[in-house]
Parts: sequence; C-alpha cells; structure tokens
Amino acid sequence: PLDPDVVGAELRPPPLTELAGRASRRNRRRWAGAAAGGIATLAVAVAVGSSIAPFGWKADSTAAPADLPALTADPVVLDRDTVVWVGQTGCGVTVRVTTDAGRHWTAPGAPPGLRNCTPGVTPMPTLRTDVLDAYTYRIDIAGTAWFTRDAGHTWTRPPTRDVVVDALPAGRPGTSVNCAYGCNPPRVVDPATGGLLTLLGEVPLRDVTRMQWGDADTLWAMGTGGSGTGSAPSTEPPRAISRSDDRGRTWSAPVPLPTADPYPTFVVAGPRTAYLASRPVGSDRSQTLRRTDDGGQTWASVDLPDPDITGMAVTTDGRIVLCFWRSGQPDVTARASSDGMAFTEPVAVPVGDPKRSGSGAGLVWAAGPDPVLHVSDDGAAWHTIPLPD
Repeated sequence: PLDPDVVGAELRPPPLTELAGRASRRNRRRWAGAAAGGIATLAVAVAVGSSIAPFGWKADSTAAPADLPALTADPVVLDRDTVVWVGQTGCGVTVRVTTDAGRHWTAPGAPPGLRNCTPGVTPMPTLRTDVLDAYTYRIDIAGTAWFTRDAGHTWTRPPTRDVVVDALPAGRPGTSVNCAYGCNPPRVVDPATGGLLTLLGEVPLRDVTRMQWGDADTLWAMGTGGSGTGSAPSTEPPRAISRSDDRGRTWSAPVPLPTADPYPTFVVAGPRTAYLASRPVGSDRSQTLRRTDDGGQTWASVDLPDPDITGMAVTTDGRIVLCFWRSGQPDVTARASSDGMAFTEPVAVPVGDPKRSGSGAGLVWAAGPDPVLHVSDDGAAWHTIPLPD
C-alpha cells in the first residue's frame, strides 16, 4: 500500500522545517509502535512495509542464508525471558530465540534465500516478519511468504489465498494487528497455517494505521473519520477511533480524538481504557497525555512529570509506564503509575543513547551500543538480556 504521508503531500515536498518536525515526532514515538507477541501479529521494526521487490527475484531452496553476513537485526521481546532475534541479510533472513533471558540461544534458522542475489551488491529485499509466539513466525521476503512452527529450523509455504472470517481469532491484550498487511479490512496470520485471515466486515474509519487488543474480544482501531478504504485528503484530518467488542464482527461509531496531531501515540489499557500522547500541530513543544475510561467518549488530562515521552506501555496489571529521553541525556528514565495521575520517582535505565527500543504487551525495552537488552514489566526493575553474537 502507498504511504499515506507521501500521498498526502501530493508529490509536493513540504517545507524543510515541517519535515524535520515530523521526523522528530516520529523518533520520540518510536517506543510505542511495537507490540509484543500473541495471536495478533507483530511487525518487527525492520519488517514494516509492503512486499514490493525488484523484478526477477525468485526463491531458491538450495541457498544457505544462515551463512550470509547479517546487515541488520532487531529483537521481538515477548516477555522478560523470551526474545526472538531477527537478522536481515543482503539475500535473506536468520532467526534465533531465547526463552531463558539470553543464557541460551537456538542455532540460527532461516527460510530459503533468494536466487540471483549478491550480498552487499544486490539491494536488500523488503522484509516483513510476524511473530505469533516464541517458535511460530511468518516471514515475507521480496513478496515470498514462509512459515515456521519450530523457531526457523523447518519452513513451509503458507496458503496464498486469504480466508475470509466474520471474526478474528481471540487476541492477547496489548498486542497489535500488523497493519502492513492492511487494516481495513484487517488481515492477520492464521496460527495454524501461516496464511492470512481477512475480516469480512469493514472498520468505519479511513486510513486505519493502528489496531490494538484491549482484551481477548475487544479491538481498538485508530484512523481518520469516515468509512471506506480510500485515501484521506492531503490536509491530514484529525484522528478518530472505533471499537469492536466481538473481535471485529461489529464496530462502534467513530469518535474523534481530542488532538489535531497527525502522529499521536495511542496505547490501549483495557476494553474501555486507553492513553493518548500528542503535541500541538506544527510544534515541538511539550506533549499532552490524556486518559479515557469510557471507550474514548471523554478524556481526562494527565499531569506529566516530564514533557518529553519517548515510550509508553501498559503493564499486565494495568499500570502505565512512561519512558523519557532527550538527545544528550546520559540515560533513559522511567516512571510508572497505577492510575495515570500519580507517578513513581524516576528510575535510570543505563543504555545511553537508545539505538533500539520498543514497547508492547506489558513491557518496555531498550538497547544501547552494547549487545544487551534492558527489559522491564513494571518500569522499576530492569532485567538485562545478552544478545547473540
């Protein structure tokens, strides 16, 4: 699918100051985009995007991509002990997993590589990775899909035709639907076959960019107001939300979000509770944090202990964890709250400049220059996970 930001610009470059502001806002929100694990699929940071590949690329079952040099790698943190490590190469991908906080990692596993590819010379193909649990993944590389249920040691080709369903499989609270496959209608990976399940009903929003589970049956969607799958006007209309209490069979009427920020951070905390962080349009000023307990009908403002949020997650017991970091600041700091009003004292996370970071179902994590992940499920105690070589 086309990037709505590109479409919205109508092929005319916006002013450089606006571009810089957008980039800054996206960087500040980089923690809140990822969601870990569960039946709802998860896109790895290096994997988000449409499967557009150069002409002439074909799968080659005889290739050995595990031996190719890794160019990029990103973790999928499922809990404080379980991490799936995805390494992209010039011609393929390798995966490894730990279930004991990094003390042991599985041997690299990889789907078949690509024919007519020279590492370091041929442009890297578009890669999308969906992690359903510690051992089950679907990987789309250069438009070819592969599926594994044993941490990447054996791979099969999933069905190519979508299965239309009137309701999605039960979700895991806090996890997100991978909108890289399309979110209107939503499409998720079938954990039994690796194929895609397409929801029969349509979400009453345009340009759906985020879908997150509030509980096993409740799904929140964020997009722009109005139904249909067409592109939104270039003026970037305000965001709106809709909810389903029956796994997508029916949806509530759209409710506008109380912000004109086109890039708000939205985190679900339950079937009717969610948090929203946003900035004034065209400004890099302090963020505003709001909370709703009635499905988005009303919002209460939260007094922030620090205006520069870089990460936001909700723990399994309902607490919100906020992380803060500014360029030049020695460490990330974290604070937690049980009600979104009173916050704990800051806890320093010794990662320096976080090179990678994310948040998801009940946890936040960060990695600095050293090959170590720092993971927390409460914002106070941080656990280290050494990464594979």
